[in-house]
Amino acid sequence: MNARDGLSLIPRGAAREWPFVSVVVPCRNERAHIEEMLQSVIQSGYPRERFEVIVADGMSTDGTRAILDAAAARDGRIRVLDNHAGRKPEGLNAAIEAARGSVVVRMDAHSTYPPNYIPDCVAALIEFQADNVGGVQASIPTSGDPLAQAICLFYSGRLGLRRGRASAADRVPRPAETVYCGCFRRDVFSRFGWFDTRLTRGQDREFNARIRAHGGTILFLPWVEALYRPRTTMMAHARYMFLSGAVPFVAQSKVDTRLLSLRNKIAAATLPMTAAAAAFAVTTPILQVLGVVAGSAYLTASLAGGVMAGARGRSVAVGLWYPPVVWVSQSLYVCGAFIGAAGLSAAHVGRLVGKSNLDTRKSQQRT
Repeated sequence: MNARDGLSLIPRGAAREWPFVSVVVPCRNERAHIEEMLQSVIQSGYPRERFEVIVADGMSTDGTRAILDAAAARDGRIRVLDNHAGRKPEGLNAAIEAARGSVVVRMDAHSTYPPNYIPDCVAALIEFQADNVGGVQASIPTSGDPLAQAICLFYSGRLGLRRGRASAADRVPRPAETVYCGCFRRDVFSRFGWFDTRLTRGQDREFNARIRAHGGTILFLPWVEALYRPRTTMMAHARYMFLSGAVPFVAQSKVDTRLLSLRNKIAAATLPMTAAAAAFAVTTPILQVLGVVAGSAYLTASLAGGVMAGARGRSVAVGLWYPPVVWVSQSLYVCGAFIGAAGLSAAHVGRLVGKSNLDTRKSQQRT
């Protein structure tokens, strides 16, 4: 899909007919990715005089700020703000507050964006009168390393996160619970509030849930994609998967907005259910048989996935790495969800105890 594909959806005519767009980017220590990301935005198919880029730097220490300052010196459309808190929600809020556009396109420093990304998002936002739209979070390998390629394939595979590529033929927007990054009407933030600074992670999901809870519209655009670069080491990927399992529950413990999906709840229940089944299987032969069948099926599926990954990556090494990536990823996601759910339960108990104590004190004061 090229820039022309995107431009076919947006208004023709004088530049004044195009809404001014503010691209907002929170970042911290993104030296390896930020320059490529900015270059992809600057080369957008959207009229160059009708957008700006605001980067909220979380006081980077790895040389990111020097890259940002050099980019701002070369191109007047780029502005750099200090985010002294160093966290994503504060950076997003600062950038949005400084934005001049009637449309805000939120971007991630770990991704690059094809020329049609901004034009198609803005066009759909206007045409379908949505509050937020977004496309596919497609994954591309950061390097040719077999492990990095296996992790990337896990993101898009059936045994993984199922983040495939965009479909040029599918141009029908769909209602969604959340979308990657997002393209918002500027007045969304005056109507529904800002990104919640209590959340160090999961703030996008919470904000989208808040939009839906107040009757707003979020649309997924299957023909639009952002090209995300996953982690490249097993340790970094394992940490990411653990946090992916835990964060929804941690976020839910801090906000009233409903965040948890059925997938989150199933993941949290998997570990205790497996442990219970294993305990009963000690004295129940039928459970032992079912356990062997289920385990064999899972092992077969992951090994078959490795064969397919090797074929897609055209590398035996990629195929060998794929099953361990699946096992580590799914195990850490489930463990993260269980620990997050346990923390959420403890938080609920704490609130109930606190409420009970408060009611008791009030009762004593009345008597």
